[in-house]
Amino acid sequence: MNDRAPLKQVHSFAALRRAVQRASLSRELLSASLTPLAALAVTHLAIWLAIGALGIAVGIPSYAITPILALVIAVIVVGACSDRKQGAVPSTTVVAVLGLGLVWGAALLYAHLLDDLSVDGQGYHALAVLEFRQDWNPFRSLLTPDSPPQLWLNHYPKGPWIWAAGIDAMFGSFRAAKATNVVLAITAGAAVACVALTVLRAPLGRCLVFGALAAANPVASVQFPTMYVDGQLASLLTIMGAGAIVWIVRRSGLGLLMTCSAAFCLTDIKFTGAVYAGLFAFAIAAIGLLRGQRLRSFMPLIACMLALVGPGYTPYITNLLQGKHILYPVMGEGRVDIMARMTPTALEGHSAIAKLVFSLAAETANSCQNCDPGQLKIPFTVRLAEARAPRFRTLGRVGLVPSSPRHFYLRRR
Repeated sequence: MNDRAPLKQVHSFAALRRAVQRASLSRELLSASLTPLAALAVTHLAIWLAIGALGIAVGIPSYAITPILALVIAVIVVGACSDRKQGAVPSTTVVAVLGLGLVWGAALLYAHLLDDLSVDGQGYHALAVLEFRQDWNPFRSLLTPDSPPQLWLNHYPKGPWIWAAGIDAMFGSFRAAKATNVVLAITAGAAVACVALTVLRAPLGRCLVFGALAAANPVASVQFPTMYVDGQLASLLTIMGAGAIVWIVRRSGLGLLMTCSAAFCLTDIKFTGAVYAGLFAFAIAAIGLLRGQRLRSFMPLIACMLALVGPGYTPYITNLLQGKHILYPVMGEGRVDIMARMTPTALEGHSAIAKLVFSLAAETANSCQNCDPGQLKIPFTVRLAEARAPRFRTLGRVGLVPSSPRHFYLRRR
């Protein structure tokens, strides 16, 4: 029996080594798949935005063709930026393309099954998409009168609307046009999981948990069924930060591509996206210079500038040409305080801390000045009354119904 003990130890050691090898192989496969997937997803959207804006500017808005052409170019770019070790570039790129197809398929199905019941979604996001589909060219003309909701369409960044118009043109589903929210959230999750795997070297299970939490962050997930763009902003900031970490720490070409593409998209998501993208880009450039990255450190900043004068020509450059603040109508002369009409009068006269307490501990209520602020409750909980009877007001379903935004038309000048 004593002679068998060493033999059992040898078998146990061999089994342990095989388990470690399998775990290591799983980590490598997941890492090799997630990085190209995240890079391909955000690069596809950036190229889609660039080509789409160019087509609109020259009067050839090929909404249905642009996403496909952008995907082909994005695949080529991702393949060129991939790590060429072990000759795995073709296989990882193919996996990324298949993965992105699944992500888009799931996102489109989810978005198609749900109506956008949000006020802003129907108030101007849907109207903007419809105007693009009716060949509105914001590079050459403004909608009149230049007051809400036309004001938002004329002077807000138009990236999300270009993506939504392309989806509507390809699939003939207006509801599916909001699928970009889900795609970007999943991409953010993949980017964070990639950082956890390659930089932090965290256990595989924890990496997946980190990715899931990043994808389901409250800012993004609460806006999945709407055309709101705050969730896209949050996801793109996450992608930009994760890509920068992968590039700076591991000198990954895909990490740099991810960072630049996210910066490009952020600039044309909303005004705060341009500000955050610029701040992130300056920080990345400074860190990169300190680590000896030199010229490549400025590439995210260059991406922001290209987005500003390219797709962002309207509204950023057009605002300046009209003598307005570059961030009009939220800043400068004639600015519109978009929060004034949504701040309940019940909060007036209270300190910032008291307002925060009321906001966290009050039941869900309409976001208008004279609405009932709701009863107090335990923060971060949902009462049955809230879940059963949502108290937000809508303008009508987004779809083919009499109150649909498809029946609204704006005048051009």
